[in-house]
Amino acid sequence: MMPVGNSLDDIQAQLRRAREQAGAAAPPPEEVRVYTVNPAVQIDPQALKNALDAYAAQQKLRHNMTLASALEHGSSGLHHNRWRLAVDNEIYLQKVDQDKDLLPYLRQQLGAPDLYLELSIRPPDESRREAVPYTNEAKLAEMSQRNPALRKLQEIFKTRIIY
Repeated sequence: MMPVGNSLDDIQAQLRRAREQAGAAAPPPEEVRVYTVNPAVQIDPQALKNALDAYAAQQKLRHNMTLASALEHGSSGLHHNRWRLAVDNEIYLQKVDQDKDLLPYLRQQLGAPDLYLELSIRPPDESRREAVPYTNEAKLAEMSQRNPALRKLQEIFKTRIIY
């Protein structure tokens, strides 16, 4: 216990000494496991899809909608024991990366103990995004394009939209 009334310099010196003494007892670095493609492993893509759907359903029941959505909407590719998952955004990527139960669950369900995951963010696809009109003028133009009778109605009643 440190005595009350020590100066900041004294406290910093005590911290330095404590850190130097604890330096020898630093925790060992985490084990890094390197996975490689194993051609002997054959996983049925339909079995992977079924296992993912079941896991996503479990996450929905736990109210983990972000993770469930990432798994449902991500595009998946399977090559032997390498599972590639491309998600739509950084949040989905972080959610899948932080979930510690997904890979053990899939390994157990698929009988592939050396299954590993490569995560990436899917590049934006302009064909997937529709232009959403935000201004009143753009909304009127969109509505008139979908239903040309709207312009005709405006002309008949001689109306004018004030924005």
